Amino acid sequence: MAGPADSVIRGFGGRGNLPPLRLRRHTGPLDSYESSVADMLRMVDQLGLVERGDRVLDIGCGPGSMVEGLLERIDREGSYVGFDVHRPSIEWCQRRYRADPRCRFEVARLASPYATARGGPAVESYSFPIDDGECGFVLAKSVFTHLEPGEARRYLTEIRRALRPGRAAIVTTFLFEPGSRTATGHSQVFRRADAAGRLRRRSRLAPQAAVAYEKSYFYELVEQAGLRVQWLSAGFFPGESDRLTGQDVLLLGH
Repeated sequence: MAGPADSVIRGFGGRGNLPPLRLRRHTGPLDSYESSVADMLRMVDQLGLVERGDRVLDIGCGPGSMVEGLLERIDREGSYVGFDVHRPSIEWCQRRYRADPRCRFEVARLASPYATARGGPAVESYSFPIDDGECGFVLAKSVFTHLEPGEARRYLTEIRRALRPGRAAIVTTFLFEPGSRTATGHSQVFRRADAAGRLRRRSRLAPQAAVAYEKSYFYELVEQAGLRVQWLSAGFFPGESDRLTGQDVLLLGH
C-alpha cells in the first residue's frame, strides 16, 4: 500500500517531482530526505559554489534529490550530469527529465555492493563520464561514506580531473580524531577497525554500509589526488558520539 499511497500524496500534495518511496528509501532515512537537500543547497549558496552557466557533476546522484535545486542555480545556460550504480534510480531520472536538454544521467556499471547490475570493472579503475576540467562544481553527497581507501583515492583523483581550475567540490564523509571514542572502539557506531586503526566500519557483514576515516588519513588521500581541503563543517567529527549525528562536509579545491 505504501507505493500507491505515496503516489497519491505526491500528486495531490504538489510534490510530484519527488522520486517514488522505494527510491527515496534507497538513499537513506526518509525523514531527512528533503531536509538534507535543503541544507546542502543552503551551503552551496552561502559558499557561492554554483554559477549561472556551470556544468555540475553529481556523483552518486541516486534518484536525483539535488537535481531541481542545481538546475535552478545553473539556469538555462548550464548543464547537469549525474551518475549512480543503482539502475532503477537512474532510469527514473532519465524519464523524469527526458525533456530537459540540460540533463544527462548515466548508470555506472561497477563492481559495487550497491550496483543493480553485477560484473562491471572495479571502482578503482572507473572514469567519471565527464571531460577534463569541464565542471564548475562537483558534488559527492553520501558517497565517500561507503568507499574503501582505494576507491576513495580514485574518486578524489577523478574529482580533480573534472574540476575547472579555481572551482570547488563538496564531499561528505565520516571523520574521527585519534583518541576519540570512535578511534578507540568505544563508540557503538563504528566498532570494527582496519589493521592500522585509521579506518573503521560499522558492519562486518556489510563493510561498505558505513565507513569512517581518521581525519588525517582522509586528508592525505585528498592531497595525493592533487586537491586540498579548504573548509570542514563537522557533522560526525570528532567521533565522540554513539550514533550517526550527521556527515562531515568538506569543501575541496585545487
